[in-house]
Amino acid sequence: MTSHLFMSICNAKVEIQSLFVPRFVENGTEDSIILDCLYTLDPNEDSNLVVKWFLNDDPEPIYQWIPELKARHASKRLQGRINMDFTVNTADPLTQYRALNILRPTIDLSGKYSCHVLSLSSQDSEEETMIVYAPPKSFDFNYTRNKDTENQLALRTRKGAHQWHYSQDGHPGHSALGSTAPDGHYGDYNQHQHQHLPQHQHSPHDRDQQDRDMPPEWQPTSATLSCQVRDVFPVPEMTIYRVSDDDSKTQVLTEIVQKIDRNANGAYNVTITSDIRDYELIETYGSHRSNYECLLLLPDGSKNNYQRKKRITYLTGVCSITGVEWKTSFLDATQDSDIILSFNS
Repeated sequence: MTSHLFMSICNAKVEIQSLFVPRFVENGTEDSIILDCLYTLDPNEDSNLVVKWFLNDDPEPIYQWIPELKARHASKRLQGRINMDFTVNTADPLTQYRALNILRPTIDLSGKYSCHVLSLSSQDSEEETMIVYAPPKSFDFNYTRNKDTENQLALRTRKGAHQWHYSQDGHPGHSALGSTAPDGHYGDYNQHQHQHLPQHQHSPHDRDQQDRDMPPEWQPTSATLSCQVRDVFPVPEMTIYRVSDDDSKTQVLTEIVQKIDRNANGAYNVTITSDIRDYELIETYGSHRSNYECLLLLPDGSKNNYQRKKRITYLTGVCSITGVEWKTSFLDATQDSDIILSFNS
């Protein structure tokens, strides 16, 4: 008799056949979602059945159903967030209230969901992760110029560098000087560049003073690219890269600083920054113009994930000054050209 009872208990087995949990849900877009736990059991052997749902590592179940007691309970965390009238399409009294119908899912309900089915004779459990993702409420990409004395000095000593000069009427101008002089000191011009310079020259000391006297917006400089998103979830993958003028090539910026802040609602504000230097851009690309893009990626279950990007154009050593017209020469390794920049208020 004892042996027969033991075999019956061993043969009786609760088994979860499948667990249905949406992998990705966009925040605030669904009226409700269904999480279902499909299991099998022997009603003659698996008595005192209990179905429990857990979220993450919280020891308290977010939902519990005891069929024999006709008792159902939702935790305080999900009170008002679970439709307690929902039943699966079955008349079986041991399975009809097994599923969760979550109302208006938001990012705070992201996490690992586990279903536990227990009886006196056996038990089983399965888990899946759901991400309620939130696209950013704002997405900004810009740059800020930095007054960088060290960078200005480096800029003057490289081919394609820019140098301020004063024209005969006493107004400041701007020239691109090619390289250092044969003696290793900074030279005003070489034969190729002579035609672009003003007729009267100043000593290096005078040029240094003129650089300091120039409006800060026009001094050779560096800049900080800043890409910021607000109220996003989860923490996105963000990248800044330089794009060639014909969009055929991209180069990812590797020196990135990331700052992450979490809001009271659980969403994140994320900022990534990267410094760029005029002399490096001119030396590397031989151009005063650079296009940059910031790319944001969020997992959403699609093949390419959720993507957004923004583009800005950066001009080396050029910044808006209202009501003034300047003539400046940009020289690179292959060609020279004069450009008139006009800024009107």
